[in-house]
Amino acid sequence: MIDLNLFRLKVFPTEQRELWENLTPPEIFRRVVTSLPSAEFRRGSIWHIGNIEAIDQDWAYFRIGKTTRTLVGLYREGRFQDAEFEAAPYTHVLVHYHLEIVAIAKKPKLSPNVVHIANRLRRVLAHSPRAYELKARFEIQPINDPETFIAMLHRAHSITRFSYEFERRNIFDVNKDFIAPLEKTIEEVNGKKGVATLKGDALKSAPLELIARSAAATGNEVSATMKTSRKSRRARKKMRGNAASIQVEDLDGNDQMKKATAEIMAKYLQVRGTDKPNNG
Repeated sequence: MIDLNLFRLKVFPTEQRELWENLTPPEIFRRVVTSLPSAEFRRGSIWHIGNIEAIDQDWAYFRIGKTTRTLVGLYREGRFQDAEFEAAPYTHVLVHYHLEIVAIAKKPKLSPNVVHIANRLRRVLAHSPRAYELKARFEIQPINDPETFIAMLHRAHSITRFSYEFERRNIFDVNKDFIAPLEKTIEEVNGKKGVATLKGDALKSAPLELIARSAAATGNEVSATMKTSRKSRRARKKMRGNAASIQVEDLDGNDQMKKATAEIMAKYLQVRGTDKPNNG
């Protein structure tokens, strides 16, 4: 079985958006990936993107891995000796460029932590000559599964404080009532990220669920201060550490890849709490 963790990879201009040659963030994302970038972050260890395949009009597949040189002890004809070999562990990546969804397969031989692999992917993209030419920067965050956090919201006796992150208007799939106006504001003031905090004696859980789902889908953090009963103390809960993920049997061939992308989208829509993504 292959475990795939879901991430949101976001593309932003490092300077004025005019330098992007009228390209959209998804187009920038695609162009940088297809330039097959490589980057060396530690001497003798070079990370690469390769094996790019189009799955359909929305999804693509590629691999990310690293090449290293290693000495292996051998025994030949009565003598021990060292031989140098090149190792190239890799893992699978499925990407929906338009929605900026990235699913990365766990691969302990490459890294024990899939978040580390995701950060290496971000750095490989950021260090590519194509990204430099287009003045683009990249951020990647896990897509959290919000169900446990949302269940706590609905079970709470009272919610007195609720905070959520927002950033420059870049992601199409956000809650248009609560988050989109804040994204517009932070872009107008040339900011990067902000936090909105709601306070009250008993905040309503239903609207908070909508905000939490949108924040989870866009890789932003959410927290709530609540009481589980009338006599309990207030406690702050965060929606983090529960990454959205799926399991697939294989990714060998287009049919298996299409099946995986359908499951990824189903999981993503479950996080969003909707039957289809909002594409603006």
